[in-house]
Parts: sequence; C-alpha cells; structure tokens
Amino acid sequence: MTLTVNLHPETERGLIAQAMAKGISPASFVEEIVAREVMAGDSSGGAEAKNLVDLFENSPFKGLSMTIERDQDYGRDIIL
Repeated sequence: MTLTVNLHPETERGLIAQAMAKGISPASFVEEIVAREVMAGDSSGGAEAKNLVDLFENSPFKGLSMTIERDQDYGRDIIL
C-alpha cells in the first residue's frame, strides 16, 4: 500500500533527524513506526487497531495535521 503523508516542516525535520540517527531512510523509519503501532494496538485497552482510522487515532501521528491521499482506482473495462 502506498500512502502520501504531508508533514509540517518541523515534524519532517525531526523525522529525518531520527531516521538518520538510526542509519535508515525516513521512509523506512515511518514504516517502522506504523508497524510498531499496529503490533502494539491502541493504548486504551491493548487491543489491536481494527482499521487505519483506529491506528491513526491512537498513534504518535495524532494531532500532526497530516493529509493522507491515495490514488483513485477507476477500475478497468471488461469485455464480455
């Protein structure tokens, strides 16, 4: 799955700095964070996130004013 996340410049700088400190790319660092949050579940009861909305509502991304977009799927023609 591909997601586009728009971060505030200061958040982006912090993310890049932390990724560099770990010796990994920013994309790998974000993937690590998301995977950790999915595995940990939400903090309110220890249950796994049921969907992407739950993941972002109970994650470190909450309150970061992110815009998430995905490509529109227009389907394909079917020849009968």
